[in-house]
Amino acid sequence: QAVPFKMIRWAKGEAKLDEAGRKELDQFAERLNVNPAVKVEIGVHSDGRDGNDASKIDQRRAEAVVDHLTLRGVKRDRLTAKGYGIARLKNHCAPGVSCTEAEHAQNRRVEYTVTEILP
Repeated sequence: QAVPFKMIRWAKGEAKLDEAGRKELDQFAERLNVNPAVKVEIGVHSDGRDGNDASKIDQRRAEAVVDHLTLRGVKRDRLTAKGYGIARLKNHCAPGVSCTEAEHAQNRRVEYTVTEILP
C-alpha cells in the first residue's frame, strides 16, 4: 500500500526539494530512524502531459528524496528510489487525453511503500 507525501512539489524539470518537502522528509526520516527494521521504496510519478521521458526526471527526483533521507541518518540500504514516470497513472489522464489540472495533479505524486520489515 503506497502512502503519498503531501508536501513534496517539484519545479518544472527540476529534481530539487523545496523547504516544505524537506521538512516533511525530515519527519519521515525520524520515523524511519526509530523503526530500523523497515525498508521502503520511494516512488515518484508524473502526469500524462509529461510523456514517456518523465521516468528519467522522476528517477532523479526519487534519488533526491533518498539522498535527503540518508543525510538525516537513514541507512541507504533501507531505501530504494524508483521513478515511474507515467507508468502508474491513477486515473484516465493518459497522454493526449484532455483533463483538468486537479485530475493531472492526482497523477503527480511522491509516495513511499514499505517493501520489507526485517525480523
